[in-house]
Amino acid sequence: MNLVLVGAAGLGAFVFLCLAVARWPVLGLSAIGLQILVAWEVPQTPVLAEVAGRQLYPEDVLCAVFVVIAAARWRRVGEKIRGPMLLVVPFIALLLWSLVRGVVEFGLAKPVNEAREVTYLVIASAWLFTLDWASGRATSMVRRWLFTVCSLLMVVLVYHVMVFGIGDVDSFVQVGSLQQTARPVVAMQAFVLCCGALWALASWLTDREPHLMVLGVVLMAGVVVGQHRSVWVAATAGLIVLLVRVSPRSLRNLVYPGIAVAWLLVIAGLAGVFDSVISNATTALSDTGTYEWRISGLWTLVGQSVTNGVSTVVFGGPYGAGWARYEDGLIVTFSPHNWYLDMYLRSGLIGLVALVGLLITMLVRLLRRIEFAPQAALLTAILVYAWPYSLGWYIAPVLSWALLAANGSIDESRRREPEAEQRSVPEPRLARHGSSG
Repeated sequence: MNLVLVGAAGLGAFVFLCLAVARWPVLGLSAIGLQILVAWEVPQTPVLAEVAGRQLYPEDVLCAVFVVIAAARWRRVGEKIRGPMLLVVPFIALLLWSLVRGVVEFGLAKPVNEAREVTYLVIASAWLFTLDWASGRATSMVRRWLFTVCSLLMVVLVYHVMVFGIGDVDSFVQVGSLQQTARPVVAMQAFVLCCGALWALASWLTDREPHLMVLGVVLMAGVVVGQHRSVWVAATAGLIVLLVRVSPRSLRNLVYPGIAVAWLLVIAGLAGVFDSVISNATTALSDTGTYEWRISGLWTLVGQSVTNGVSTVVFGGPYGAGWARYEDGLIVTFSPHNWYLDMYLRSGLIGLVALVGLLITMLVRLLRRIEFAPQAALLTAILVYAWPYSLGWYIAPVLSWALLAANGSIDESRRREPEAEQRSVPEPRLARHGSSG
């Protein structure tokens, strides 16, 4: 009887969550944002419950909510899967086939655990596709969400610097039973800051609101202090695309603020504010051991897939097969730090070609239109970041915004219509002529 009551209460809570997130999508975004904010302190979310011997995490529950909403609004999702976006179909089909093969071969637990990260990303993106992007409401909501999360993340960063200092790439701190990087944020948090900085700077270049420039500069400073070299490279690539693709008028508007920021940086540098950061950054940039180690692991895993036969190369191996390989005489079993490699190993050449073809096609579309310079910059940063790291669901809101803009589901001119109306000069009224007699 107690079990029945618990099950009924759980089902009722789940239905309530589905209705609440469907009515207020910001709740779903807030849940994703919360995981971003606590990623340094809580790298692994706690287990909520065990169902049929399987561990249930908060992300599983939220993704189940997303699945229900996406299924109920499947027409909205289907409307957006057109043109180049159709390339996502064979990619997802191959991932599902890999999961099925893994469950048959290894049981349920291991394949599901391996597939969690990409599954979360796909499901979160499908839910985001159901939002109202055409009117600009979803864009405004995701923009506010990202700026809010990044602002709070800067508070987290400052707190970590004050408590633990600015560590370098190779140092760690002990917090209770957790040994965490001494850098003030983990890589995914630094990359979220990067996305917020790029979007804020892009918005400032078009809207000319001073607070957006301040936000963008502060967030980019957070990226630098975070000391993740891969994020630095992604941020640089995004900035280059942004500066190349914005209108000439926007670039001219950048001159005086750019000079002011440069002077502030010079003054702060002469005062020794950046001594620790510069020292750590110089050390980080000169150390190529980590990159070489990752490249070595990449080729090892590719070689192993080739030895497993043509079928594995073309269609990928099953989830649950793991990533065991020899590195410097040791057996390494964790996931490779390369999203493209990870997708190749589970969806094969066909899946990888479909995925990369989709992303490159969308990027080219964005680069062709100046009004989509922000999306082009962010998508470029994501593509670069995916080389040294895997992509989690935390990037789904920004990635969906960029892909839907490239696919014609977002009209940027709509976002500016209210501003244009407010700034337009009212038409002069006709003089009223009195009647004589």
